[in-house]
Amino acid sequence: LAYKESNNKMTTTLIYKQTCEVCEKIKNAFLKVLLVIWEFGEACGRARAAAQLHRDGFHEEAKSLYMDNNND
Repeated sequence: LAYKESNNKMTTTLIYKQTCEVCEKIKNAFLKVLLVIWEFGEACGRARAAAQLHRDGFHEEAKSLYMDNNND
């Protein structure tokens, strides 16, 4: 009986660890997707701002904003 209980405990622990590993992989993939979406949004915002600056006659500022890839 003691052997079966410890064997069940090991199985339960093993299942728990595997479940945690799967959850970690899903979490990491989800965070990567969110980061890509965030970066895309920032790029769109920069492009819109540069376009508006260009329309307003601030050509050098627009070029600087568009060409600058620094993540402030």
